[in-house]
Amino acid sequence: KMLTRRRPYFIVLMCSVTSLLWLFMAFKESGKPNVILSWIEVMAGLESLYPGKTILAIHNGCKDQRLEIWRLWSYQFTHIGIVHICQNVFMTLVLGVPLEGFH
Repeated sequence: KMLTRRRPYFIVLMCSVTSLLWLFMAFKESGKPNVILSWIEVMAGLESLYPGKTILAIHNGCKDQRLEIWRLWSYQFTHIGIVHICQNVFMTLVLGVPLEGFH
């Protein structure tokens, strides 16, 4: 039986959505008058839409956030800076494309 590799639609879609969301929100955040952050260190993504709700954190001061289970999935769409998102997308593609093709 000949093994066929599937095209990595999911991993490419996730990387595209993550990158486009970060780029759009970083552009929006950098245009704010009180934000003096460069693209190297601006936090953007879902955190720009829902401040304090999507970062992967188990507590904030005395507030327990362990039951906020959406954080386990939504944190992947928040990145701090262009280097952070580029490294994550690169490694996701390097590791994810062969893995998705295999399965």
